[in-house]
Amino acid sequence: EVLRWAINAEGGRQGAPHAGIAGMTGQGKSQLLMQILAAAGQGDRDLGMLVLDYKGDLAKNSDFLAATGLKPVRPGHEPLPVNPFHLPGEVPPALVARALTEVFAWASRGGLGDVQRHRAEQAMQQVYEREGPRPSLRAVRQTVHRVYEEAGAKQDKVLSAVDTITGARMFMDRPSLSAEDFLRGRWLVELQHLQGIEVLFALVLMHWLHQVVRSAEDAPANRDAGPPPRTLRRLRTVIAVDEAHYYLRGKPRPLLDLVRIGRSKGVAVLLSTQSVGDFQDHDVLREQLPTLFLFRHGQAPPAGAIQGVLGIRSGAEARRAADRLVNLEQFEMLTTAGGSAGLDPLHALPFYRHKGRMGGFDG
Repeated sequence: EVLRWAINAEGGRQGAPHAGIAGMTGQGKSQLLMQILAAAGQGDRDLGMLVLDYKGDLAKNSDFLAATGLKPVRPGHEPLPVNPFHLPGEVPPALVARALTEVFAWASRGGLGDVQRHRAEQAMQQVYEREGPRPSLRAVRQTVHRVYEEAGAKQDKVLSAVDTITGARMFMDRPSLSAEDFLRGRWLVELQHLQGIEVLFALVLMHWLHQVVRSAEDAPANRDAGPPPRTLRRLRTVIAVDEAHYYLRGKPRPLLDLVRIGRSKGVAVLLSTQSVGDFQDHDVLREQLPTLFLFRHGQAPPAGAIQGVLGIRSGAEARRAADRLVNLEQFEMLTTAGGSAGLDPLHALPFYRHKGRMGGFDG
C-alpha cells in the first residue's frame, strides 16, 4: 500500500501546504525532505524552490541537485542575488525599519536594550528616508554608521550585524533578478561556511521573503473533482529549512510570518527539526503545520504535544503514540499526511533509493 500526499491540497485536516519533519539524526529526515522536494519539483517544472542547508549535507548530494535543478549558492563566497533591504510594492518603510530592528535583536541572542533598539530603528528609518525604497548595501552601512556617530554611540550588536550583512558578500548590492524571478528560481543556500552567523543571515533573508510574498497576488485555487472534497491551490514556491530548530528559538517572526501568510500566496514551508516539541512552542506552527512526519525520537515527547498534532482524542492513546516514537526503526514514521493519523507507522521512501521519482509512502 502506498500513501500519496498532495502538498497543495486544502481540505479536511490539511488546511495549508506547510509540513514539519521531526526526529533524531540518522532516522531519515533529510532523505524524506530530499524525496519530497525532488518529487514536487519534477511534478511542476514552474515551481520555485529555496532550500536553507544548515550543515551542507544536501549540497553534497549531486543526485539531489540533478533531480531538483537547485543551484547551490555559498554566501560569503558568492552573494545571493537579492538585496534584503529593497522594499517590494507599497511596503511602509517605517514598518520595515522596526521589523529589521527586531531581526537584529533576535539574531544577537543576547537581546537589545531599549536605547539600542530605538537607535537601531532610527538608523534604519533614515536609510529609507535618505535613499528611498531600494538602497544599496553600501548606503545602508554608511547611513547606519552616520547615525551612530552623530549619537556618539559605540559599536554594538546591531552595528556589527549591519556590517556583516552589507559587507561580507552575502547579498548582492544591485540584484540581477527581480524578486518575482528569484521566487521562480531554484536555490540551495549553503550556510555551513558562515561560522556563527547562519541565523543572522537566514532571518534577514526570511524577513525580505516575507515582504516579497506578502506583496504578491493570492495564488489561484480550484476545486478538485475527485473525493474527498478538497481545493488544490497553485504553488509558486517551496521554502525548505533544514535544522529548523536553530531558527525557532525565541519568537522568530520572519519565519513564523512566512508560515502564516504562505497558504494564500501559494508558498509552502517545510521545516525539518529534531523534535516535534520544536513545533509545539509556537502557536502559529501548531495551527499552520497540518502535515507532520515524525521519525524516531530520543525520548518520548509529552503526550500533550502528540495528541493535538496527530488528531488523537484519548490521552492514553497519545501516551502510547509518544512511546511509539522512541521505538521506531530507521525510516519508519508516524504521519498525518493524506489525512491519515494513528499509531501504525509508515516507511518513508529514502531519496537514495528512488532519486525523487514520483511516489508516496509505503504502508
